[in-house]
Amino acid sequence: TEADIPEILSLYQLALGNAEGLRTESYWRWKHIENPFGASPLLLARENGKLVGMRAFLRWRFRFEEKIFQAYRPVDTATHPEYHGKGIFSKLTKTLIDQLQAGEPSIIYNTPNAQSKPGYLKMGWKEFGKTRLRVKISPLHILQNAVGLKGMGVGNLDWDEDALAEVLSSWMNGHRDQVITDYSIDYLNWRFKKVPVFAYQTRTKKEGSNMVVIIFRVKKAGYFTELRITEIFYSGTNPRALIKSCINELNEAFRPDVITLLTDASGMISNCLPSGFFKADSFGLNITYRKLNDDSLVNLAAMPNQWYFSAGTLELF
Repeated sequence: TEADIPEILSLYQLALGNAEGLRTESYWRWKHIENPFGASPLLLARENGKLVGMRAFLRWRFRFEEKIFQAYRPVDTATHPEYHGKGIFSKLTKTLIDQLQAGEPSIIYNTPNAQSKPGYLKMGWKEFGKTRLRVKISPLHILQNAVGLKGMGVGNLDWDEDALAEVLSSWMNGHRDQVITDYSIDYLNWRFKKVPVFAYQTRTKKEGSNMVVIIFRVKKAGYFTELRITEIFYSGTNPRALIKSCINELNEAFRPDVITLLTDASGMISNCLPSGFFKADSFGLNITYRKLNDDSLVNLAAMPNQWYFSAGTLELF
């Protein structure tokens, strides 16, 4: 309940710290309560009234052809340091799965790291594959940034909802044969405009019938500056040159050491990238999934080339 939130955050910070402000009340509410796909299912473990464990699954929605279906992503978990080794994580996870199996047709997916993946596989998860990661490294920018020559940037760009609505409708219609996030303006506002921790920007460009909107953020990754492209929406008869032009403009404006993005199975985005990008799937995120209560969704999950996971869908969570 609402009354549990302060105690949940205290346990979360005790167990895992508060890196980048990701375990504050504002971020928790944004992520688990204000999510337009619905509030997160959450279980708590107590002993004699003391909170010793918590587990949350993030709600998500995907779209395929004309169908919209529910998904859950196991995300936040914490166990009190004095209660490690008592099976609290596994018990909370399995109990939450049991509860969700009685609900609407759904599937579970997540992106475990190398340490946690074996545990998920033991609990019935299956490997989906890795994200399609593309990377551009600029030695010149690395040198310039090392001596203090920073990029000028392009300021805080306007969040143009009219442009987003226009390009999104066409883009989604062109991706009916792929499994994609159930995008909407409400979702995009929540995901990129209202998030309380990170600052996203947009780049919009239109030439004739072609239009491109890129959503991105610039972040520090150790000693390096990364320009992370989280979404690319496009419309028109031939937007390829426009996509390439937008990415080149961002590269010149920010002079990042590294540019990263995830591509779809169609190869459309990969074919639009400027020179210097290379395939780095081996460094991508591992995606796993688990049957919940719908065989048709499991059959769809067995066809990874049908799915498009953008960085906006996967990062932060």
